[in-house]
Amino acid sequence: MMNQQHNRHLARLAPLAAAIALFGSACGSTTTASSPADTVPATDVNTSTPSVSSEPAAGPETNDDAAEPATSSPPAPCGEFGPIPAASQITSDLTVDLIGDGVADDQVITYLDGVYKLRSIRNGVISEVEVPEVGVSSIRALGVGDAGEISAGNEVIVRTGGGASAAEIGIFGHDADGCVFQFTLNGEDLEMYVGATIGTSSGMFCDDGIIAEWYYELDDDGTYFGSSAAYFESSTGDFTYVPASDDFSEGLALEDLSPAELDCFGFGL
Repeated sequence: MMNQQHNRHLARLAPLAAAIALFGSACGSTTTASSPADTVPATDVNTSTPSVSSEPAAGPETNDDAAEPATSSPPAPCGEFGPIPAASQITSDLTVDLIGDGVADDQVITYLDGVYKLRSIRNGVISEVEVPEVGVSSIRALGVGDAGEISAGNEVIVRTGGGASAAEIGIFGHDADGCVFQFTLNGEDLEMYVGATIGTSSGMFCDDGIIAEWYYELDDDGTYFGSSAAYFESSTGDFTYVPASDDFSEGLALEDLSPAELDCFGFGL
C-alpha cells in the first residue's frame, strides 16, 4: 500500500517536474549582448560560503510527564474476591484437578469467616459460595471426581455439615465461566448423609456420572428395612433419580447392610 501511494504521488508530480525542467532550460539558453558602455567594472566578490550550523533544528518540546492512556482489565467473571482474611479458620485446603485435564493445579479452600465458605481457584478464576446451616460440624472439602455428566470438569465432594453420628455431604461444580455452585437434587438442596446411630445407618457412593445413597432402619422385630437409589445429572447442576434404580428391602440382618460410609472416587470421610 505504501509503494502504491508513493507511485501515485510521483505520477502527480511528474508533469510539474517536467514543466520546471523546461522552464529552467529555457532561461539558461537565453543570452544578451553587452556593449562596452554597459560593461560594469570588476569588483571584488566574496565567494566564501556562509557557515551553516550542523546541529539539527530543535523540534517541538515534548511533555514526558504526559499521562498515558488509562487501560482497564476486564471484570472478573465470578466477581471480585480479596485475600482470605488472616483471622479466618481454614478447615481444608486442597490442590486438585478441577478442569479434568489430569493436572492438579487448581485449589479448593473451605474456611470460617463469620459463616462457612467454599472458595475455588479453577484455571485462574476465583469464585466463592457460602455454605449455610452447617450445624455443629465444620465443612471440609474431601476430594474431586467427575460425578456430573453435563457440568465440565471434576466436581468437589464436600462435607457440608452434620453432627456427632452422621456427616452431611454436598457436591459443588463450576459453570461455563468457572464460577462455583452447589448441586441440587430435583431442584431442592442435595443432602446426603453418611453415618450410623443406634437403629439407623446410611451411606453414599459416587463414581463417574453417578451418585447413590442407601438408608437402613431397625424394625420392631429386630431386623432392618431399608432403601437405596441412584441419581445422575439430568440438567446442569441438578441431579435426578435414575429410573428403576431404587430398591427396598426388609427383614435384613445387621451383616446384610451396606456399610455406613462414603465411597467416592476412592476417598472417604
